[in-house]
Amino acid sequence: MTDILSEMRDAAYEEERRPKTLAETFAEWHEKNPHVYALFVRFALQAAERRPYFSARTVLHRIRWHTTVETVGDDYKVSNNWSPFFARMFERDHPEHKGFFRMRDSAADGTIEMPI
Repeated sequence: MTDILSEMRDAAYEEERRPKTLAETFAEWHEKNPHVYALFVRFALQAAERRPYFSARTVLHRIRWHTTVETVGDDYKVSNNWSPFFARMFERDHPEHKGFFRMRDSAADGTIEMPI
């Protein structure tokens, strides 16, 4: 019995020490900052009115511009690493714009089932 408990403690300790994946880090960040995705959608839809395709990273830069220059309040610290996640979420939530963001293989693949 002691060996089983010891193995369980060791497994839990190893899980704690395991570095988080990019997808796990994004999910935690997104949960605390859902308003950033709302801005992403707003600006992506504006771009979709004028362009057949666009860059998700450019939309993130637009968010930075908006929060720094056009509004009063906190700037959002948005990692460029989040652009593939936002692009996949956008495509999931707006299937009429499938292909709007050109996507490469990414750590975000298979993670679009996360709640928004």
